[in-house]
Amino acid sequence: MTQIAAVILAAGMSKRMGHPKQLMQLGGKPLFVHAVELAHRTGLSPIVVVVGPHQDKLAQHLQGLPVKLAANPSFESGMASSLSAGIRALQNESFAAAASVEAATSPDTATSRDTAASIEAAFVFLADQPFIPDFVIAELTHAYRQRRQEGIRIVRPRYANQAGHPVLFDAQVFPSLLGVTGDEGARSLIAREADRVAYVPFDNELWGMDIDTPEQWSTAQEVFEKGSP
Repeated sequence: MTQIAAVILAAGMSKRMGHPKQLMQLGGKPLFVHAVELAHRTGLSPIVVVVGPHQDKLAQHLQGLPVKLAANPSFESGMASSLSAGIRALQNESFAAAASVEAATSPDTATSRDTAASIEAAFVFLADQPFIPDFVIAELTHAYRQRRQEGIRIVRPRYANQAGHPVLFDAQVFPSLLGVTGDEGARSLIAREADRVAYVPFDNELWGMDIDTPEQWSTAQEVFEKGSP
């Protein structure tokens, strides 16, 4: 059995905002929880939340949610270190699941590690994008399933022609994700793998908005006051 996981990058320092934006209240909950709940509602599993200097405070808001925390001690070096921490956590989770199935199987129904539960792909979410609707995850997953045989290994949304998140990465790409550096996340990898990337278009620009500045925060608050898009 295979599954699609989620990695939520919530270890950022929020330099442009001036304080931890992950914990700012939007729609009655901390900003980062919107991404966690989206991953949970859409059936992604396991869900890994990458945390940095505010680990304890973030953990307090995850009670009752089926998530695992992955600490990133190198959070100051940029997004790539958080991405690596999340992917390593998924790799450990996949190995543990396979080993658990083997250990629990009797000799009469022996199951090899190759047929044990494994992670075939993962969505990488940013922790500051609260407007992504559930069906975006469904559409991206459908595109991945349909085009994987063509060699597609990365699926990314475009919101009003702007490339955005979450990005789906096939497990074959995980080793390359561990090699990215700096604060641009997987941008350079996606550029190098352009022939294996598929884009799914969506018309609503707001869905792709991430909240980096006080001005964007004000816009997000106005949207929630009027009703989520």
